[in-house]
Amino acid sequence: MTTTAATPKPWYATLLSPFPIALLGTAVVALMLLLPIRVPAPGDHEARSCGNAFALDIGRPQDYADDYWPRTYERCTSQRLTRLAQSIGVLAATLLATTLSAAARRRPDDS
Repeated sequence: MTTTAATPKPWYATLLSPFPIALLGTAVVALMLLLPIRVPAPGDHEARSCGNAFALDIGRPQDYADDYWPRTYERCTSQRLTRLAQSIGVLAATLLATTLSAAARRRPDDS
């Protein structure tokens, strides 16, 4: 009975293992959900933070006209929903990549 030496795996094989992929996906989703959302406020030329994907932090300003505040609220709510949808997409891609990586590691080598 002869034995053959196992061929060493390339250096990037450890980066493509399931744990680093899941860790990277978790970090990206956490950042997307916790970073502030910035929308242009009425009368300002700069964007103003209106909270993050979890908490809406926008108050009704007293010095703006009545029609400005609903538009700002709608922009902020739209950005929050967009950020949540993007986070769900990143989560789905992370789960798919982790599953494919785990399946590839379980498959026997064809050598």
